[in-house]
Amino acid sequence: MLDDRLGLRVSPVSLQGMRWVDLRKYNVIVIPDAWDRRDSVATLDDGARRRLRTWVEAGGTLIALGDSAAFVAARIGT
Repeated sequence: MLDDRLGLRVSPVSLQGMRWVDLRKYNVIVIPDAWDRRDSVATLDDGARRRLRTWVEAGGTLIALGDSAAFVAARIGT
């Protein structure tokens, strides 16, 4: 929807992909509501969580929806 209706560039990345993606290329990351435990933000390893936190502290905008928001607030947030 973001790319089709709003004309925004979107680069889908799996949560597992967060381990090696260069986060500096992005200014906003959206984590959807976890519909399946395997796809949940809870599957992020400690390294990926630290990378996300560092990215946010450097000015990145992290948007987490539904159950993912509670996890992000507890495990990644300050």
